[in-house]
Amino acid sequence: MEKQRVPEPCVPAPLLASFVDDLRRIPELFRQLEITITRTDSVRAQRDPGARTSGDKRPMIVNLRASDRRQHLLRTLRQAAARPPFAARAVSPAAAAAAILADLPTTARGTGAVEWIERVQSAVTKAWGAVDSPAHRVFGGRCTDCGAPVSAPAHLTVVACPRCGIPHDVDQNRDWMRRATAEYTGTAVELARLLPELYGAHIQAGTIRKWHERGQLIGCVEDRGTTFRLGDVAALHARKRSRTACVATAIRAATAQSVSVSRHTTIVAGPSGSSTEPAA
Repeated sequence: MEKQRVPEPCVPAPLLASFVDDLRRIPELFRQLEITITRTDSVRAQRDPGARTSGDKRPMIVNLRASDRRQHLLRTLRQAAARPPFAARAVSPAAAAAAILADLPTTARGTGAVEWIERVQSAVTKAWGAVDSPAHRVFGGRCTDCGAPVSAPAHLTVVACPRCGIPHDVDQNRDWMRRATAEYTGTAVELARLLPELYGAHIQAGTIRKWHERGQLIGCVEDRGTTFRLGDVAALHARKRSRTACVATAIRAATAQSVSVSRHTTIVAGPSGSSTEPAA
């Protein structure tokens, strides 16, 4: 008996792959939209000088543009997740995206699948366009419970794993990674890429080479080029930053002292001319 031929997808592979990626990022997109919509700022309230109030600040209005884009995207996802002839159900964004993904092997072969995907992607793109730029995130190691990679804004020390929700100590894991990679050797270009992620140190490859030329770093000549120990480069950078900070502090202190002295002196006219004396 001849096997029934399965129809090929009507959707080009690149478009299908990008659509799958968009659907998998739906939970993160709605989290970012929520942050953008509810973010408040403080402004000084206009009031009469003699009026009594409980405070002089009030929150600004929510981001209406982001709110509209979120509602439009949610409606689009729910409609896309509904199986004909049934109406769209009030499901969560993540549930709608999961339902679309589950039915995608079938819907991608249907007539008008390309236009349907492009309509959903248009709503996704507009929603991302309304999101405020997120804080810079750094890699914080892998979750000790499920092994998922965890990243977090640089100012946070403990975050929840995005997969299992277990608290993840970013600082502790980053310290462990630094100790584990201290003996790693790489070229100046390779280390310049690693240092921002592990140490938050933005060092140009040319700077590393210059330190080597001045005898401040020990290099090893290999086939791929001169390599350096990651821990040595990070330690040298930390010493230079500490020294620069000390110099800057001394300059600020000297400047403040000079300004203080100048404020406490006056020009006093005497018989033979002018002289500088401390102000009373």
